Amino acid sequence: MDHPRFGVGIWAGWAAILALAIWMRVPAPGWLALAAVASLAFGLATPPVARSWAAAIIAVLWLGIGIGAGVSVRLARVEAAWPVVRETVEERAAAALRMELDALRARADTAAAQAARQPVSFTRLERIRARTGVSALVVYGPDGTPLAWAGEHRGAVPDSVRQGERAYAFARGPLFGYAYFARPMAGERTAVGAVLLESNLAAGDELLPFAEHFRARHGLLPRFFFPERARGDAIWDWMADRPIFSVTFATLTQTRWRDRIVHRSRWGVGLAWAAALVGLTLLGRQRASPRGTVLALTAALLVVPWRELLGPARTFELPVSLTLVAMLGAGMWLLGVRVQPDGRRWLPWSAAVLGAGLLVPGALWLVQHSTSSALLAEAAAGGVGLQLATVLLIALPMWVLLRAISPQDGPLHRTGITGVVVLTLLLAGGVLVWAPVLGVPPLWTGALWALPFALLAWALPIKHGSRNALLGWLAVGWITASAALPHLWLLHWQARLEQADAELARLGTQPDPRLDNLLRDFAERALFFASEGEGGVDLLYRSWVASALATEGYEARISLWNGATREAELGLSDVEFPPAMVPAMLAAARAAEEPLVERFTADRAVHYLLSMSLPGGRVVSVAVPPRRRLDRATALARFIDPAGPGDQGELTSLSLVPVPPEGAAASPRWIRTPGGWRSEVRVPFPEGPMHAHLLIRTHRHRSWLPAPCCLPPCTWASSRCSGC
Repeated sequence: MDHPRFGVGIWAGWAAILALAIWMRVPAPGWLALAAVASLAFGLATPPVARSWAAAIIAVLWLGIGIGAGVSVRLARVEAAWPVVRETVEERAAAALRMELDALRARADTAAAQAARQPVSFTRLERIRARTGVSALVVYGPDGTPLAWAGEHRGAVPDSVRQGERAYAFARGPLFGYAYFARPMAGERTAVGAVLLESNLAAGDELLPFAEHFRARHGLLPRFFFPERARGDAIWDWMADRPIFSVTFATLTQTRWRDRIVHRSRWGVGLAWAAALVGLTLLGRQRASPRGTVLALTAALLVVPWRELLGPARTFELPVSLTLVAMLGAGMWLLGVRVQPDGRRWLPWSAAVLGAGLLVPGALWLVQHSTSSALLAEAAAGGVGLQLATVLLIALPMWVLLRAISPQDGPLHRTGITGVVVLTLLLAGGVLVWAPVLGVPPLWTGALWALPFALLAWALPIKHGSRNALLGWLAVGWITASAALPHLWLLHWQARLEQADAELARLGTQPDPRLDNLLRDFAERALFFASEGEGGVDLLYRSWVASALATEGYEARISLWNGATREAELGLSDVEFPPAMVPAMLAAARAAEEPLVERFTADRAVHYLLSMSLPGGRVVSVAVPPRRRLDRATALARFIDPAGPGDQGELTSLSLVPVPPEGAAASPRWIRTPGGWRSEVRVPFPEGPMHAHLLIRTHRHRSWLPAPCCLPPCTWASSRCSGC
């Protein structure tokens, strides 16, 4: 483009893109103002030949800026007049709730009535259920036995519903709450439609309860109670022939509502941002600097808050993803730069080899100390994302070193290229075989990969122009992949053993800060649900599920005391709470001003004890015995979180054997066995120390060597299409 100001205009457009991306991360009005000014500068600097493109880009930019400005006004009102905002939100949600409950009743009535009129058939019931949207549709015989059904129902259906005693009914347990709609059929049979109103467990997208649907649309979570047990600031009774259930809303906080506004606005601004990003990328690559466009695009993708937009479940660890994006952009730029003339190449061969020898162990050290242990342990060799990032981290500077070597005359040495492949395979295999002997990942062995680099620099003389560029990039990718993958595999196993050490540290009567925090979190949840009107076993279940205590492998006895009488209990352990400890525990809980967490080392039944007083003189206690297992304490815990701790395939067995105090090491020591790794550690228990043998099964060395090796040619091809 020959227009003198167009280059400045392109960069002004990228400044607007970056400002809008920063606003999605930090919603401050100043970034919107900067985006507006930069977009105007972009429009003024655009020459006539590109004004149609520029107008479209500016339009979508201002759409995003307008959405952001509206959000800023709403956030300012939330800060300045929160009581008024909350009252307005609740009134609007209450009106919507009445309408949606009436529509729900009409659909469920229709489902039950159509099922009662038609012949009993699984296919017909499923067709009716899918059309009306009820959770389950069942036909019961005269004795309450199900004859045909469609859909899914969790828990038991009340006898009064199966017998058709009531046209409308409500059942609420600790985990699920259902509304039932019954219609009589010929032959004393009953057609029943069930609707899942709320759930304290993750029931899956196909069984999402009504309350979660409503919260997603309106921002408030409805709570359903029996009419006589409803408590709250605003209560609505849902009536049929009589009050069926009462509804109130969970407490809406200012922070939660503000987060909802920001989260919903990110999608609107993000769509406008993405459209402007695509338009400016195409315009820049066609009419301005392609390399500058690549770098600006990379910067924009780095700034945008992907985790907030996509959620943590859809992205691998953020530092790895950002590093990968940045290095992919740098790789496209490097490969798009043509090889310099021979006189501009200055690095001696020996200096380049020395640089490669320092580069590989330095990059591996950086990956080890900048990547979380959880990410390394989660997947073999850290997962594909970490592998790609590590390979790029080594390959890009190694590629620069190869291109900067002073040119040497001579043809391509095919024998040398073959030697590079063979030597890298020998080095990778040697590290994997040698590592168990060393006991720790030998990162310094990465310096040995300077040997195949030296062989490559001799075998592949890069001359003027782009000759041999693709082959050189492929060879560099192969060398770096063969160095990165074995070391990442070893780092993975180091992280796995560190996780196992942490699990062993939770056994017996050892101090457990994690359990201490879980019990305090349980106390906060119990106080909240008690203030919301929960009681009995419902209070205990909801508090247990809402806290992270439910997804861990701890056994527990969770009790609700009314006076000296145990009103309700969750028996999540076979170990009984000692009756002799009850009076002192109740007295201490009622005298304390906050929840008490105590640790015991000499009692076989109690290791940690939480006791807390609730309004009305009730007391909640959680007694956790010394831990003797690493898997889940109950089947219900596995049902709540199937992929949680204790379900890893590598944790195969744990055995505890009584030994004298001097019979085992106090700190974990790992011994290589034919089947994997076995721990040797002494763990204190009330009855005496135990020798803990934890066996972690190893499987065959797995890596994704083709994935990193396929990346270089793809990146090379992308850069060659940039018009350089």
